[in-house]
Amino acid sequence: MDLRWTKWNRSEALAIGVWQQNNCRPSCAGGTFLDYRVRLLLTNPVVHEDRRVFGRIVAIFPRAAPPYPAYATHRAVVLNLPDRQMHPALEG
Repeated sequence: MDLRWTKWNRSEALAIGVWQQNNCRPSCAGGTFLDYRVRLLLTNPVVHEDRRVFGRIVAIFPRAAPPYPAYATHRAVVLNLPDRQMHPALEG
């Protein structure tokens, strides 16, 4: 993945760039990596293993989307940590 971060603060981060995905044809070992324009949106700051991280990452494909699992909707949730890990100091 080749990304350029355009926004980064305590509540969210946004990057634009290129998502590379193997087409696994004829097999994953012999496949070709294809490039897709992507925006990554990171939200839901949580404390995970004593570190503050973004708990939700969504990949948004503005044009062509990679094949399954992304992504007939042109969106994929890449990471979604449970809300119960929200640290009280980060709420509100």
